[in-house]
Amino acid sequence: MTAEQIARKMKKREELARKEFQATTRGVAVSALSFTKKKMSEEIYAIPEDLSASGRKRKASVEARGKKFTAVGKDKAWRRTGHLRRSEKFEIRDPYTVAIVNTADYAVPRHDAGKPGHRRINPARISHWHDDLRVAFSEGLLQDLYHSTVEAILKAGG
Repeated sequence: MTAEQIARKMKKREELARKEFQATTRGVAVSALSFTKKKMSEEIYAIPEDLSASGRKRKASVEARGKKFTAVGKDKAWRRTGHLRRSEKFEIRDPYTVAIVNTADYAVPRHDAGKPGHRRINPARISHWHDDLRVAFSEGLLQDLYHSTVEAILKAGG
């Protein structure tokens, strides 16, 4: 085998490696984003909005008459928009690095709410979705994925 043939073979392996790592990283990004959005849906958006003072009064009055209360308009303390969940994105920074980011201005304070030293919120609303992501996508899992990618590259480029 000539030096030129070896160089061509190595160049093909380099391109294959880049493509395989990009595909693996994109898969990790999609899975991680899906995980965080699911966590937010379960831990934030599945919980009904808090009631305003007038909403609590109206609820007590309606339930005292034996009827079912349905919150409307000013009964709610805020209007749910889904902005936090929609603002969760992934950024592929290079073929080996992905970051899950949230572009909502209040994302970090909302994530940290309920932790010691941070603002207090209704305990039913506490959600640390990025911390949960770190645990679920631990280094061991990522190492296994990338190890499998290396094996696939070596088999294909062999």
